[in-house]
Amino acid sequence: MSSIRNELVSDAINKAYLLKGYDKNEEEQYESVKQTILNDESFSHDEKLEAINIISKNFDGFKILDNEGTFFKMDILK
Repeated sequence: MSSIRNELVSDAINKAYLLKGYDKNEEEQYESVKQTILNDESFSHDEKLEAINIISKNFDGFKILDNEGTFFKMDILK
């Protein structure tokens, strides 16, 4: 297993966000940042996975803060 260069991954995520801008909605921005990371050939497979995990967690956190997404109503069984 290759070692993950955390600082380089963090820099790539920041660069991808800056390149894509904030004028899109969050889902479009997430997909474009994800594609930017996947298209970067300087990263190993593990580093790409780590970067995508980070941006996915960020995206999920933003959805929670903005109160967006799919809601499920769970019935309590008695």
